[in-house]
Amino acid sequence: MIEFINIQKSFGKFQVLKGIDLHLSQQECIALIGPNGCGKTTLIKSLLGMVLPDSGQIVFQGKSIRGEYDYRHAIGYMPQIGRYPDNMTIAQVIDMIQDIRGGTERPDYTLYDQFGLQNLATKRCIPCQEELPKR
Repeated sequence: MIEFINIQKSFGKFQVLKGIDLHLSQQECIALIGPNGCGKTTLIKSLLGMVLPDSGQIVFQGKSIRGEYDYRHAIGYMPQIGRYPDNMTIAQVIDMIQDIRGGTERPDYTLYDQFGLQNLATKRCIPCQEELPKR
């Protein structure tokens, strides 16, 4: 369980998070949606410890995350767009993520195999340069 309690964050005069109260239950999959600049990334970075809120509290399993980092192994996060160094292969990126996550369990390769990612393992992580179609 993750709780955001009255989270406030400003960058200079621009107040990004204004008293955010949010309760996320265990094993929920949550998507944050909203317009650019509404605070989605700032809220996620606050949860990950990359941005410190000006005030308020973030609680994971009943304990404040301030000054703590181990809780991050128990949560999952998927960015909207993943950017990795262009010189890395897909296999290297997967290895890097596993190394960052730590742990001793063997990963579940079910989806990796079903999507045939082994055929892409040596390809470089070159970002897509295509423009998205206009709506």
